[in-house]
Amino acid sequence: GVVSQTLTRMKEEFGSRPEDLRVAIGPAASGCCYEVGSEVIEAFLMSFPAMKDHLKPTREGHALIDLQKANRDLLVAAGVDPERIHPSPFCTMERTDLFFSYRQEKKVYGRVGRLMAVIGRAEIHGLVQ
Repeated sequence: GVVSQTLTRMKEEFGSRPEDLRVAIGPAASGCCYEVGSEVIEAFLMSFPAMKDHLKPTREGHALIDLQKANRDLLVAAGVDPERIHPSPFCTMERTDLFFSYRQEKKVYGRVGRLMAVIGRAEIHGLVQ
């Protein structure tokens, strides 16, 4: 529901209209590589029953899912012009030379590291930095 919630919030906060938007969809695990299990399949179909065609069964209880295509279709259904939607051509699972992929790194190394960062504001001598 991120797409619909974002469009609703943009309309409320900024008066944005879907037909005026230009949308970029960033790199992600693509439909050729992103296999999910039955729990994700069930949750996806409960939320988006009309998007059954975004799932391609692979083996018992598993399917490949194309989230970029699903998000594109949600944007179009909300009124965004398809010509103004620009999905990234990169699959993060195929292009580990460019992007981190938890699923791929776990296969190769058996475990993966974590990163934590903090962004904050500090007040020093009455000045906000």
